[in-house]
Amino acid sequence: MSKKFLIKWIFYIFLYHTQVFSLEINLQKDLTNSISNEDYKEIENILLKEQYSAEYWSKLYELLLKKNKSSIMELVGTIITEKIQDPLYKKQVITLYSGLVEGSLNKIVRHTHHNRNDLYNISILLKLSGILKSPDLLYPVSQFIAYQLIDIRRECYVALSKINDDRITPVLVELSQSQNPVERMYAIDALYYLKDKRAMELLIEILERDENKSVRYYAIRTLENMGAIEAVPSLIQIIKNDKSDDVRLKAIYALQNLQTPAGLAVINDTLGDKNKIIRKGLLETIGVFNNKVSASYISNQLAQEDDDDLKMKEIELLFKFESTASMSGLNRIIKEEKNENILLWAIYTVSYLKDERGIDAISGRLLNSSESIQIEAAIALGILRAKKHVGVLSSFLINENNSYNLRSSALFALEKIDDDSIIPVLFETAEKCQDLFLGAQIKTLLKTMLNRRYKK
Repeated sequence: MSKKFLIKWIFYIFLYHTQVFSLEINLQKDLTNSISNEDYKEIENILLKEQYSAEYWSKLYELLLKKNKSSIMELVGTIITEKIQDPLYKKQVITLYSGLVEGSLNKIVRHTHHNRNDLYNISILLKLSGILKSPDLLYPVSQFIAYQLIDIRRECYVALSKINDDRITPVLVELSQSQNPVERMYAIDALYYLKDKRAMELLIEILERDENKSVRYYAIRTLENMGAIEAVPSLIQIIKNDKSDDVRLKAIYALQNLQTPAGLAVINDTLGDKNKIIRKGLLETIGVFNNKVSASYISNQLAQEDDDDLKMKEIELLFKFESTASMSGLNRIIKEEKNENILLWAIYTVSYLKDERGIDAISGRLLNSSESIQIEAAIALGILRAKKHVGVLSSFLINENNSYNLRSSALFALEKIDDDSIIPVLFETAEKCQDLFLGAQIKTLLKTMLNRRYKK
């Protein structure tokens, strides 16, 4: 390395540190002025700058300590928890912040203990506790587990989860056995955030024995969040026997997320439930399980379904599973359904899945139906190669009073069936057809069929 290059390198290092030092001095002045003026937006901007030297952080610590205000403490806490992404930088700020709040925090603890309506300081206490994660703050925080406002309770639960102290479990167990069902719900809600699996047996016992439906609902929610496979037998009994449809529905969605074979079995078995909302939840869960074994249960339910939205959902699932199962459901819809959208979807599903067991039901829709149904039925019979219905399809093609779409659909069906009896019909229709475009289609098909049979 040349002497000239070394001198140049040293000069650049000196220049860099001079600029950094100058920048830090300016920031220090800006921060002093911002704190004095309580310009919190500017404080936030300064704290979110790049990392600076240890000396800068030391000066910043002294400055904030002298200007200690609860509003600034809250602001810094927000920045730490929400905005600073760099882990090293966050650690530096937390170190600074811990020293800053050490004295004031004790005052806030005492204040909130005697002033339980001071939401501002309660919120600060909970936020700081989550940031500092000190075990000493466990009991001051735990007094807000059953607070009347949900926002405070949730901040309390988050703080407890970050403190992560085992001593909270007995507190929650005791609260879960309260005579007040609201307090039992709050205890279970706290366990939702803590995800302490040691409480699983307690939650299952609550699920099975508690008489309050809201408490049972919260127990299911928390067990689901824990991924508690052990709770599946109890959830199954809830679905079968619970008096509350809301609780049953929550258990259904819990099984959807836990994804066990035993869960799918009870979902399939319960598909005929009399409650529409329950059936809807069951169908959604079957869709998530995505197991073809459910197709036969869906088909049987479709054969007796009385709700249009659920009929569509059941047909969609059969289509998704690529199974018509026993065909009892789809045949019943095709024969009896009055809703055209449902009927069209059922006919299309049978033709797409190429199930010849649907031919008779579909052929019954060729006459005395709207044109859209006749068109879909004709296309389906062609795809299914329904030779015994060539006569009706031929009459659709020959009749000049029919629309182009209906006649074209009949021609498509005849082409798919490809039977010798079709050829004379095509000769006759080609000579008399007044629609030039359709006539050209007929002649093209006639030529194709003749070449297929007689060309050597």
